[in-house]
Amino acid sequence: MAIIYKFTGKTSKKDDYSDTFIKEVDLSKVTDFLRAENPNLPEKILVSMANAIVASTHLQLLLDEHGIIIPSNVYETFEDHEINYLDYGSKTLH
Repeated sequence: MAIIYKFTGKTSKKDDYSDTFIKEVDLSKVTDFLRAENPNLPEKILVSMANAIVASTHLQLLLDEHGIIIPSNVYETFEDHEINYLDYGSKTLH
């Protein structure tokens, strides 16, 4: 699956980076990247994948900010259902 790099940029307020990320990430750019890499996939799937990538990154930022570690048994449950056939390595999507 794709990786969205998390950069801690300057913000005008003291917002958490998770808030800044979710406000500034451009879902259409993520979708465009996925479309370019997978032109055979239907638009609905591309949009859904882009939403999942952004939501997953936002969730990880929130967990990191709050110092929450997901127990390994919960993580493994989700990992078993992970889709690995669209691995983009270290490419930035946004």
